[in-house]
Amino acid sequence: LECLVTHFDPGLRQDTGIAEYMSPLLIVGDGNTDYFHVGIRFLYDVSYYVIISVVMINMIAGIIIDSFGELRNVYNRAQEDKATRCFVCGVNAA
Repeated sequence: LECLVTHFDPGLRQDTGIAEYMSPLLIVGDGNTDYFHVGIRFLYDVSYYVIISVVMINMIAGIIIDSFGELRNVYNRAQEDKATRCFVCGVNAA
């Protein structure tokens, strides 16, 4: 647990999580460390990172990509309309 927290805790504090504003996790091998609270806090930090940084940002990126896909479809329909219909009367070209 100490090795895992030592490697991941600083990474969670790099502008992405709530852990940046909370006190750092201190694990001292002197027998007085409350590993239960350290584990709960670590899970809290990781879950915040997963929910906010990964899921929410991917949802926003998906919305943006979907919007551009819809704009592309509108453009393609307009191009097809231009190529197959008369501009003046709107009759389909045969």
